[in-house]
Amino acid sequence: MSFRFKTILGIATIEFVLVVILVGKNLFNLREQGEQELTDRAHTIAKLFTTIAKDAVISYDLATLQDYVEQITINDDVLYARIHSSQGVLAQWGQRQQLDKTFQEDSSFESVQDGVFDVKAVIHQGKKTFGVVELGISMAAFEQRYTEAKNQAISIAVMGLSLSALFSFLLGTILTGRLKDIREASRSIAQGNWDIHISERGHDELSETAQAFNYMSRSLRHTVTDLKVQMAKADKANQAKSLFLANLSHEIRTPLNSIIGLTSLIKNEASYEGDKIHKIEMSSQALLAQVNDILDFSKIEAGEFTLDKTNFNIKSLLEDTASIYKESIQSKGLDYKVKVHESLDCFVVSDMYRLRQVVNNLLSNALKFTSRGFIEVHSKTLKQDATSITFEVSVRDTGIGIPTAKLEQLFKPFSQADISTTRRFGGTGLGLSICKEIVSFLGGELTVSSAHKVGSNFSFAITVLKGEAPPVEDVRREEATAPLRILVVEDNEMNQDLMASLLDSLGHEADFAENGLVATEKFKESSYDLVFMDCQMPVMDGFTSADKIRSYEIDANRDPVPIIALTANALAKDRQRCIDIGMNDYVSKPVTIDTIRGVIANYGPETSAAGSLTAEVQEKKDLPPLASDHLDLKAIAMLRSLCTDKNPHFLEKQVEQFNNALTQVQPEFDRYLKSQDFTALKESAHKFKTSCGIVGARQLVSLCQKLEASCMEKDSQLSQVTIDQISSEGPQVQSYLAEEVKRVL
Repeated sequence: MSFRFKTILGIATIEFVLVVILVGKNLFNLREQGEQELTDRAHTIAKLFTTIAKDAVISYDLATLQDYVEQITINDDVLYARIHSSQGVLAQWGQRQQLDKTFQEDSSFESVQDGVFDVKAVIHQGKKTFGVVELGISMAAFEQRYTEAKNQAISIAVMGLSLSALFSFLLGTILTGRLKDIREASRSIAQGNWDIHISERGHDELSETAQAFNYMSRSLRHTVTDLKVQMAKADKANQAKSLFLANLSHEIRTPLNSIIGLTSLIKNEASYEGDKIHKIEMSSQALLAQVNDILDFSKIEAGEFTLDKTNFNIKSLLEDTASIYKESIQSKGLDYKVKVHESLDCFVVSDMYRLRQVVNNLLSNALKFTSRGFIEVHSKTLKQDATSITFEVSVRDTGIGIPTAKLEQLFKPFSQADISTTRRFGGTGLGLSICKEIVSFLGGELTVSSAHKVGSNFSFAITVLKGEAPPVEDVRREEATAPLRILVVEDNEMNQDLMASLLDSLGHEADFAENGLVATEKFKESSYDLVFMDCQMPVMDGFTSADKIRSYEIDANRDPVPIIALTANALAKDRQRCIDIGMNDYVSKPVTIDTIRGVIANYGPETSAAGSLTAEVQEKKDLPPLASDHLDLKAIAMLRSLCTDKNPHFLEKQVEQFNNALTQVQPEFDRYLKSQDFTALKESAHKFKTSCGIVGARQLVSLCQKLEASCMEKDSQLSQVTIDQISSEGPQVQSYLAEEVKRVL
């Protein structure tokens, strides 16, 4: 119900009630007064008539009496007159109907039933009664006057109510019109229009309200402007923070890379003795752990935290992680118990690194805060079905424990149970906060039960999908790897020395380039089996260099060489960018000899050759007839070999990207040719040629080169023919690639 309608209804209701009361009261008084006047008049007429007829009644003069009754009925109000005595009716005159009825005197108007007020008067002399006069006074005139008065009153009331309703409508319109201005202004402000202004008409309360609203609008506009400025500053500060973290990752991890890598080299030397190098390595790992905590927390805070799911054995992971702490725990004189149920000896799909990180952190805390008693790692299966398994991991200790009052703040960032804990035991106070977030990402919840000076029990339960056990290999890949020629693109001299030592210890030859531009030129001039590419470099970064190398391979019809990114960046989008640009994999700094050995085992030519041979045989056996006319079997073999446990859908993703490129490029070709924009058409063909080369679509590559040449000549006819050939060849390639994806899956 609108305010205007409420205003009209309210005023009209009040006016109606007042008018009804007023008119009703006046009509009541009018009728009461009229009844009294009629009653008095009737009795007066009767008394006067008795006075006139008294002598004639006493003298028994019937003729005179008859004349009297006839004369009195001439009055329209007197319907009949009758005089009678003890001897009977002496004289009567009037309406026969009234004379024939039985006379019954009316004492008041309420007793009147026939519209005639019957009244009588006694004729007496002294105490002796001689007769009675009966008169019938008509009420018609009175009723007519009363009805006219009532109608006039009602007409006046209706007119008053109409005027009141009109006034209410006008008042409501005026009020609601100004309130509507305020309402519309409020909606505009709600939609972000802070420049709204309401007209301030008059000096009444609504005008004061409009003034207050305009003041509020101006204040909000200033507040929002200030907030935008502050938000811009906050965004800049956040960008600076992200840049700082990226630089922190690069600058701290770079020297750590050298320290950890060189210590791993020294430990592998036959002449290695003593524990000094071991202490250096442990200190470096501890420093790296602190850096990782800060970076992990920043990723979580920025919403950049993601999981990297792989296939692994739960029991092996938990036992291997727990075994790392065995020597340290036992050296403190503590009992160490590791209980992993046999039902967990199965492969699952989850983030192995993050799960290990949580268990590592819980064990590290238990070791740090326990000086007597024991530490126990216990894991068991809670439930499982054909596709998933739910298991629980708990780490219990008899350490210093945590007071109940401090448990709530335990998982908050940068907090520990006591400030003295930081001074005594060290740490950033981020570990448990990060662990809780990681467990939450994994679909579980990290909980703790603890008693001060008794001990603590940290536990979590997560549900993961079941995986498949990988095939057993009789011979390790790295043992079959021949010496390789590897291009290392790295601008840091220390890292160059480290990579040279690492590769030399593994029996491989290293060539170096200090930036992406030099790397691109060296790649064109020489032949390499593998490329390690740093991402952040001067002159030309690793992303641009990798893109140019891939384009050169396609143009020169060379087999793609595996490119491995060396990145210190912790954000998932940076790592994904490496894959999207055409690199095969990425390795996080700092690297160790085991890291390099694993990369070479996965991407070295011995492995690739074996994979290519197998793939080529498989293609000759399984591919449809004439498929080799459309697809490069070596390229398909390469794509197959890159379908690793870490990236099992690599081929499928590349085919999907090719299909998207084909769908996008066909209308582009038609549009550019129609507008005779040969420059844009040539660029589009060159870009699509790269996508075709990745999936080995040899005929499409040839057609794209042909289209580029026709664009240089600005030959519309040849360009149209070539575009038609691409449109015909594209679906055939899509069909063959779809079959290939089905076989891999």
